[in-house]
Amino acid sequence: MNVKRLETFITLIETKSFSKTAQKLNMTQPAVSQQLKLFEKEMGTALLDRERFTLTKTGEIVLTKGREIVQSIENMQTEVKLADHQIAGLLKLGASTVASTHLIPRLLASVTQKHPSLRFHIQVADTMQMIKKVYDGDCDLAIVGTDKVDHSFVSHPVYTDRFVLIASPEWNIESDMESIVKKPFISREKTSGTQHEVEKLLKREKISINEMNSIATVQDTEAVIAFVENGLGISIISQLSGSKAIEEKRVQVVHMFDSTRTFSLIYHRNNENDPVIQAVKTICNTNWDGN
Repeated sequence: MNVKRLETFITLIETKSFSKTAQKLNMTQPAVSQQLKLFEKEMGTALLDRERFTLTKTGEIVLTKGREIVQSIENMQTEVKLADHQIAGLLKLGASTVASTHLIPRLLASVTQKHPSLRFHIQVADTMQMIKKVYDGDCDLAIVGTDKVDHSFVSHPVYTDRFVLIASPEWNIESDMESIVKKPFISREKTSGTQHEVEKLLKREKISINEMNSIATVQDTEAVIAFVENGLGISIISQLSGSKAIEEKRVQVVHMFDSTRTFSLIYHRNNENDPVIQAVKTICNTNWDGN
């Protein structure tokens, strides 16, 4: 199998654009089209319905298995590069507020087990601020509550989360959106990744965030949970961040939304070959199961 053609196919599906694929892979659009034709010929079947830009059944199989192949090759190349190097030093690691509590400790447990000489400086901020810190070089890499970052960054998904509507256990509340809009609502700050996803979620329900009866805006999920627990209002939070409070019955889940959010490991593209970053990335891809 020609790996370059496989990578072109995967990139085309991810970008949903021949022009963006050409730009990302430093190719011409005709070259992308030719690579796809040759790959389909190699596979012996059509992989993409070009009119609707949808995968065929065989295309879905090739995409899933192909991603595994490309990831395995990348992991092998990284491990070979790291084999002759001791991973040590200080890693400036950032995290959005939810990730700092629920994902970073689990990641570091795996990292320190494999690379005990590493030391860490942890910074916590909301998603947008953390992305800026990585861009400015204040953090080497970070886990943030989005997979939507610009081309300056490399992004690897590490955890898929869902959103839940929570209320005080003492509240008797309907889960329909008409009832939700009327209730006092606790929000996160505008730059929060959670708040950004909540606004998108409500938009899909044909509700503007401005229609919500917001009585308070707070800076972290624990504060949101405390407000809800004490009967001050309802809120929409990530299932991951609310798992302990839900388990302890401090709050009740009124509704679980279909919408998901991806937490991603991000770092600046200029640092892609840094051995420490590659070591952490490899653990995220192989040894550490965020889910």
